Amino acid sequence: LHSQQTYSYREKVAKAYNRLSVIMMNQQELKMAADLLEKAQILGELFPEVMAVTYNNLGCYYRMKGRNRTALNYLKEALNVENTLADSPINISDTHLNLCAIYSDLKRHKDAYYHISLAIRHLQVEIFGRHLDPREDPTVVEAKEGVDKVRLEVFTTAVFNLAVQLEFLEKWEKSQITYEVSKLLVQTYKLEGPLKTTILAATRKAESKLRRKLLKQRNVHASRAERAKILHLSKKRAPKSTDSQARSPVRNTAAMSSEMEARLRSWSMYTATLRK
Repeated sequence: LHSQQTYSYREKVAKAYNRLSVIMMNQQELKMAADLLEKAQILGELFPEVMAVTYNNLGCYYRMKGRNRTALNYLKEALNVENTLADSPINISDTHLNLCAIYSDLKRHKDAYYHISLAIRHLQVEIFGRHLDPREDPTVVEAKEGVDKVRLEVFTTAVFNLAVQLEFLEKWEKSQITYEVSKLLVQTYKLEGPLKTTILAATRKAESKLRRKLLKQRNVHASRAERAKILHLSKKRAPKSTDSQARSPVRNTAAMSSEMEARLRSWSMYTATLRK
């Protein structure tokens, strides 16, 4: 049972069960997927690389079942294992992508943003061979030779998800720019199918909303600046209080009305003089 041949056999079968479980999940055969993942867990317990894949797949399975907190625990386990491996059997960026999806479902958008940002950093190294400067446009940076188109799709998906999380966090301007980048990546990599349809439709829907949000935000900022300016000027022009005024804050209403009328009359006379 403990021979090298048996050891190798267990690893191969556990990997096969994981591959089949993904196929079953894509076909919505969740009961079959669960059975395969249970077997993969038993056979793969001696192999950290296999367990990282299994935990990741279990995270996806439980998310499909609507059990997000259980899914989150498995994805955290996958990330813990991957962080101990020199060469992970799956891209660690995929685990961060899955964590982003779970945290977003749980409305923990700061956590979702954190993980999607890490996913993009890992994908940049995988696709471009380095971390891109924040000012660099990924649509004009050439990908490494031999990068699979599937990984370009994953990168585009990650950028799109970053735009979504920025929108949730009310970072309207950054979200608008990032949506536009995801749309340009679809064109740059000539992506087709459901991913293209989803990104283009969501970007169109977000554009009008973000324009309204940005306009409202700018109006609010302009209004605040104007109020602050008026307040500053009024403070500069306000006469200093005398001791008698400080001791008598309550003033006669009739006297106040007379004073206001006099000010209004004075202002009217002044403007009338200007018009002549």
